[in-house]
Amino acid sequence: MTLPSYLIDTNVLLRFLLNDDPIHSAGSKRLINRAKRGEVILDIPLITISETIYVLRKSYSIGKEIAVPEILRVLQARGIRTSGAAWIRDALEEFLGQNMSFGDICIAAEARALKKPVATFDRGFDKLEGVTRFEPK
Repeated sequence: MTLPSYLIDTNVLLRFLLNDDPIHSAGSKRLINRAKRGEVILDIPLITISETIYVLRKSYSIGKEIAVPEILRVLQARGIRTSGAAWIRDALEEFLGQNMSFGDICIAAEARALKKPVATFDRGFDKLEGVTRFEPK
């Protein structure tokens, strides 16, 4: 039997993490708990993770040192996958230790995975291990 599978939108992940809406948070918790019990598969795309970090930081003033471990905890649960890229969890962990945007950290992580240089004018990439920066001239 094939399990039902769903892509998770930002609002579902936010309601789960924030537990701030009686109806939506409860629905999010039920769905994520179903994944943990092996009843469904939930795919969380990179854009959902990126938007969640942005909203938590900008709208709720939640620092990345709190937001990222909570997101990683969700991603490590049974029945939950990061859709599209194996390097997303590595990017989240690297984001904690860098003074760069999550988007730039994701570009660096993907560049490492693909073994490609990053074409950018941003010299911040120079400080990232395993990343080669190419500056267009």
